Amino acid sequence: MKSFGMLVISTVFSALLVFYNVNSFYNKFTSGNTYYWVNGILAAGFLISLIINIKDIIKKNYTTSESN
Repeated sequence: MKSFGMLVISTVFSALLVFYNVNSFYNKFTSGNTYYWVNGILAAGFLISLIINIKDIIKKNYTTSESN
């Protein structure tokens, strides 16, 4: 179980990496580059990671520091 801060940071980076890889996939696909599929696979992997992180935030599956 991750802390809330790490979960938010991981979610933001996953979203940025999904955007970058989808954009790169589109540019390489339309320009006729041979290895466009690598960015497609990476985008799919980061999208799965993003979905898992969002589900953890919604289900409140994280730790917070409690002050007593």
